Amino acid sequence: MTTLFDEIRERVTTALGFTRLDDILTQKQKYHLFKLYYFSNGLYSPSARQLYEVDTWAPDMASLRTPVQRAVEFYVAHIWAGALPKALPIQTDNDRIVTPIQLVWQWSNWGAKKQLAARWTALYGDLFLKISQRPDTRRPYFQIIEPQYVTEFETDERGVIEYIRIDTPQTDERGDGYMTTEVWDAEAGAMNQWDHQRDESTDVDDLGTPAQSMPLTQAGIDFIPFVWAPFRDVGEERGANCFIHALDKIDEANLLATRLHQMLFRHSGVTWALRANAMDADGKPLPPPRIGNAGAGESGDEVTLGQDRMVRLPGQSSLETLVPPLPYADALAVLNAHMLELEKDLPELAWYRLREMGGDLSGRAVRLLLSDAIQRALEARASMEAALVRADAMALTMGAAAQLPEFAGIGSYEAGDFEHSFAEREVIPVSETERAETVKALVDASMPLTTAMRRAGYSEAEIVQMQQDKQTDAASSQAALGTSLTAAMRQFDAGQSAGA
Repeated sequence: MTTLFDEIRERVTTALGFTRLDDILTQKQKYHLFKLYYFSNGLYSPSARQLYEVDTWAPDMASLRTPVQRAVEFYVAHIWAGALPKALPIQTDNDRIVTPIQLVWQWSNWGAKKQLAARWTALYGDLFLKISQRPDTRRPYFQIIEPQYVTEFETDERGVIEYIRIDTPQTDERGDGYMTTEVWDAEAGAMNQWDHQRDESTDVDDLGTPAQSMPLTQAGIDFIPFVWAPFRDVGEERGANCFIHALDKIDEANLLATRLHQMLFRHSGVTWALRANAMDADGKPLPPPRIGNAGAGESGDEVTLGQDRMVRLPGQSSLETLVPPLPYADALAVLNAHMLELEKDLPELAWYRLREMGGDLSGRAVRLLLSDAIQRALEARASMEAALVRADAMALTMGAAAQLPEFAGIGSYEAGDFEHSFAEREVIPVSETERAETVKALVDASMPLTTAMRRAGYSEAEIVQMQQDKQTDAASSQAALGTSLTAAMRQFDAGQSAGA
C-alpha cells in the first residue's frame, strides 16, 4: 500500500516522471505535506523506515536546510504586523461602520488570530474564514477554517463562495471518532449537517438524513457566510503557497546537506594503534600489549574502550589509513551556492541574510534588496484584505439583522454603506529618520512642506497635527517676542528716567 511518506521519498530520490504534485497527492495530502515541511523535524524519516521494511533501504535524509518556516514567518511578520487597529487602518466614507467592524474584530480575538490567518495562508496557500454568530448573544465573529477540512467549494466570478463542504474529524466523550460534514449551498438556500462514521470521500447523497438543517433566512442572510483568499492565484482551484514551487530545490538542499554531514562524520571515530616497540633477547619484536583483563572488550586484534577503537600491532609495525581525502570545502561550497539559488525562488529568505550584512544598511537599501519579497507580500495582502472586507460586510449584515444595538443605523450592504478598504502602508516600515530626511530633501527642492510630507508617507492626520503644532509654536514665539519687547521697553524707559 502506497503511503504519503512513500510518495515523498520517491519524489526526492527517484525520477518518477511526474510533472505536477497533483499527479502524486490529493489536495488534503498536499496540505499535510506542507505542514510537514513547516515543522521539518523527521520530514524524511518515516518513509526511510517504510522503505527499509520492504528491503529497499537507502541512507536516510535529514531536513537540515529546510527554509519553509523562515519563508512563512516572513509573511506573518509583515502582512498584518502590529496591534489593531493600526495594523488594519479602515478607510470608508461611512464612519458609522468603523466601530462595529472593530467590535467584530474584538469578539473574534482578531488581534491575535490575524497572525494565524497570515501563517496558514502563506503555509497552505488558502485562507478560509467563516462568519459565525454566538447562539446566546447573536454577536458575529470570525472563525479560521484549516483548509484541509474544506473538501469542496465553488465560487462565482467575483470569488464569492456559493457552495462549500467541510468535513471535520470529531471525538465524542467516550473517545470514539466520527466525522461532521457541514454543507452550505446558496442555490438551495440552506445549511445541512451530518454526523457519521464515513470519510470525506463519501458523497453527500449517501449520508442520509441531516442531523441538522437550517435555511439561510433563519440567520437573516441570503449568502454563504464564508470567504476565501488565495495566497497566490495561479488559476487553479486552490491557491499556491509561498514555497510550493521550490519543493524540489528544498529536497535537493537537504540531500546535499545530509551527504555533507555523512562525509564529515562517517570517519570521525578515533582509531589508536597499540604498538610494542621493545625487542626480546633474540632481537625479535614483542607482541602488542594487553589492556585490562585479557579478552575483555577485545575481538582478535581489535580493542574497544568506550567509543574508541584500538588496533593491536606488533612492534615496528605501522597503521596507514586507506580513507581517501574528502572534499568537505568543495561540497560545502556547492551547498551554499544551491542555497543562494534557492533564495532566488524564495526571496523572503534574504530578510534573514541581511543580519550577516551588518547594521550599516539604510531602510531604502533594505527595501531594494527585498523588493521581490515585498511585492509578493503586497500581492498576498491585497488578496487577504479583499476577503476580509467581504467578511466585515457579512458580519455587519448579520449584526444588523440580529438588531444588535452596536449595529443600529449603520445602513445596508445593498445601499453600499458597508464599502471600505484599508489604508496603504509599508511592508518594511520607514523609520522616522528616513521620513524626515526625505521631507528635508523635497523641501530643499522647493516642494511645499505638506506635499513633501505626503510624499514621505505621513498621514493626513499627522499633517494636520503638524500644521496645528506649527501654528501653536508660532503663536508662542510671537507671545514670547512681545513679552521680551515689552520688558526691554520698560528697562529702556527706566534707564531714561534715572539719567534724567
